[in-house]
Amino acid sequence: MSGSGGTFGSWSADPPAFHLERRPPGQDMWHQVGNDRLTATAHADGRVVLYCAEAGLVRMGSGTGTWVTPDGRRMAAAGHAVTWEVGGATWTSTGEGWRVVRRVWAPFGRERALRIDVEVVASDPQFEGGRYIENWTFDPEPIVLGGLMAPFTPPPADSAVLRKTTWVMAFGVASAARHTTFALRRLLARSLQLHPQAVGNDLAAVLEPDMPRWLRERRPSFRAAVPGPVVVAPLAGTEATSRARSGCAEVVADLPDQEVARVSFVVGLPRAGQSRAFLQGQRAVERADTDLRWAEVWDLRCGDPEVERETRWHAGMLRSAQAADACFGTSYVAQGSAYGFVHGLQGAPRDYAHFLVPLCLIDPEGARSMLLTMLQLQDPDGSLRYAHTGFGRATSAGIHAAPTDLPIALLWAATEYVWSTGDTSLLDEPLSWRPGLPQARPAPTVAQRLLAAWRYLRDGVGLGMNGLLRVGSGDWNDPLSAMAPSRRRFHARGESVYNSAFAVHVLPRAARLLEGADPDAAAEMVRWAGSLRAGVEDAWAGRWFLRAHDGSGGVIGNDRLFLDVNAWCLIAQIGTEDQRHYLFTAMSELLDDPCPIGALSLDRPLSVRGGILAPGWDTNGGVWSVLNSLLAWGYSLHDPRRAHQLLHKQLLATHARVYPDLWPGVWSGPDCYNAPYASDPGGTFVQPATSMAEFPVMNAHAHAGPLFALLKVLGLESEPQGLAARRESPIRQWSLSTTLGRYQSS
Repeated sequence: MSGSGGTFGSWSADPPAFHLERRPPGQDMWHQVGNDRLTATAHADGRVVLYCAEAGLVRMGSGTGTWVTPDGRRMAAAGHAVTWEVGGATWTSTGEGWRVVRRVWAPFGRERALRIDVEVVASDPQFEGGRYIENWTFDPEPIVLGGLMAPFTPPPADSAVLRKTTWVMAFGVASAARHTTFALRRLLARSLQLHPQAVGNDLAAVLEPDMPRWLRERRPSFRAAVPGPVVVAPLAGTEATSRARSGCAEVVADLPDQEVARVSFVVGLPRAGQSRAFLQGQRAVERADTDLRWAEVWDLRCGDPEVERETRWHAGMLRSAQAADACFGTSYVAQGSAYGFVHGLQGAPRDYAHFLVPLCLIDPEGARSMLLTMLQLQDPDGSLRYAHTGFGRATSAGIHAAPTDLPIALLWAATEYVWSTGDTSLLDEPLSWRPGLPQARPAPTVAQRLLAAWRYLRDGVGLGMNGLLRVGSGDWNDPLSAMAPSRRRFHARGESVYNSAFAVHVLPRAARLLEGADPDAAAEMVRWAGSLRAGVEDAWAGRWFLRAHDGSGGVIGNDRLFLDVNAWCLIAQIGTEDQRHYLFTAMSELLDDPCPIGALSLDRPLSVRGGILAPGWDTNGGVWSVLNSLLAWGYSLHDPRRAHQLLHKQLLATHARVYPDLWPGVWSGPDCYNAPYASDPGGTFVQPATSMAEFPVMNAHAHAGPLFALLKVLGLESEPQGLAARRESPIRQWSLSTTLGRYQSS
């Protein structure tokens, strides 16, 4: 066993697992269980809550295990000891003369199934067997899209009177909108009831939903549905009887009178009309390995046990965060946390691009499918929607009507995927527009779709009066318009230095990727990148680069250092060598040094319109995993030693050491932590739209970020020739074996 698990437990390394040893009374704690097709949350109290996203995100229901002793006592298999694993969880209950171990896990692959293995060990020679009951209650609730979803939250204690007033008003509106959304979800849940289906025997409990017409016809919908029947059944070798009634399924196994008794079950969602075939073909679940084969997925050897263990963990967590959209016919890494499980929103393409970089090494097929998901969010004019929800329904969620960084993110992701994997054939593959859009005949190729994204960036986003890309409704920093004097003028005439610096890095690479499809467009991308570089260089503010032109004649970021834009300036090598030295020094001193768990997103908080962002929360100074991974990349080009130090700051173990009494940040976390000087330091934010603190774990950035940073610390970069170590790493001797290939120090 090893640290650091804060005050909550300890880690083992091979395979990586966290052993939960302290559970504060009344505090719900959970862990992600999942595979390519479904997700579950395993809770410390023994509950498993099942979700499926293929026809829109639906909370399916929950299951528990019970052991009935020979004398009739019912013992919940909730566990005196709890272990979180990649893709699974184990609860161990002990008593006088017996021990019950219940393991729930999701075999990797395309089977929509959980496997449950139960072992009853008798140390008492008088043990006379007993009975085990696996009981599931299915009350499906559609997690349809909700906009303002934060519950009422008191303002920080140190707030001024005016700020407290605006805060209370904003959260009052958000709380009312939240209650309305929950009422709508409860109303829609009435059509998702599950009914028992006869299967000709009592070996399986099968519950069948009513299939809505829009799902049968594969029409996109903001609604969500159960995509097929639900099965709870014993696996081969387990003698059991099952029964189903409306909303409930139960499997009962009589345990043999022996020292060790084992029973196994499956909880699955077969395709519609395929219940019998699923029951007859459970071999994939029965034969599945109980442990992930790490040597085939992610095996880092670098002489640092903590980094080796955590990156194995992160690789498995990222892979197990995948979900599928049956309307698109693709899969993706769900960002999760409050965005998915509270809002019901999947996305955004910018996040998918970031997840894709490490996923290429872990699951190249999954990375390919995620790139196709991004393309399914594209409209025929080349623009991209902000996210998707329900059954294949693309949306920009109102306030994100014209996000302008998404075409750049798509071009970046496509270049990273094709160059990392060598899958150049994807560019020539025809790809129809998503269901519900007019279809072209013949369908455009992926390369043509990428060129459309470029043209939208050029003509739809366009340049402002300072020669920089316009900001539209926003770039990476969603609340940025609340930092401008006028939201309306900012959207109409504002310019994004962030978008421009991002494009300086991406466009020349995308030009090389697409020059075979359109040489003239490729040449224009290179010219644009040069012009944008000059525009960003003109945004030099003395020690750093500006964040934006506010559309009212002023600037944002003249007196504040923003991490997001300046990380891309380091990556794209913008400015003179002396300027980059000043920038590196300023970022180190003002953003990195003051915070023990990563660099701050802003050196000092701003007064945000309406007071909706507390100081040190969210983009008003919080610590973002995605930004720290970009900064590690920028550092690696200037001071690799600093990059290595920043990687260590991003580790879960570091957060657990600094904030040992906060469980979010021990085995998973949000995408943003609060700054050390903020209210609830090391926790996570609440703002009127999003209460990240309500679902503070299972955000994919918490796992993709350290993996991304590690790749850059190792010097791994994608080029047309493939992925390779392009520069010297501060880790002198290392080797990395992945699904994509094996890499090592020179």
